[in-house]
Amino acid sequence: MKMSYVVFCSVFLLTVLLAGCSDAGESRLNEYAIAKRVAFESLSPDERKSILPWKGETVMFLPNSKVPGYVKADGLSSEASIYKVQFFTSKDEFVGPIGVFVDVLSESVVGRQIRN
Repeated sequence: MKMSYVVFCSVFLLTVLLAGCSDAGESRLNEYAIAKRVAFESLSPDERKSILPWKGETVMFLPNSKVPGYVKADGLSSEASIYKVQFFTSKDEFVGPIGVFVDVLSESVVGRQIRN
């Protein structure tokens, strides 16, 4: 009785874990990694030095309707996948964090956040 309960729980737990894994989640993680890489590579050496590594960075997907007007959105296709990568720096108190807008499909920077 106890053994069958343990086996049942193990099979149930394994089923739930495997059902939660999907290609969509993996694809989104891939896009996050591409956005972070492209954004970091676009920074100047001085900007890279000012990044606070313990604060990390934030990466967020932006639907085309939410892309700010100062980003070069006119040349983007409707399939463009825009992410905003925000780096926290030692100069945030004065000019704000560094924000880079990346199209992960073309792996290119399409704009930068305006800093104070």
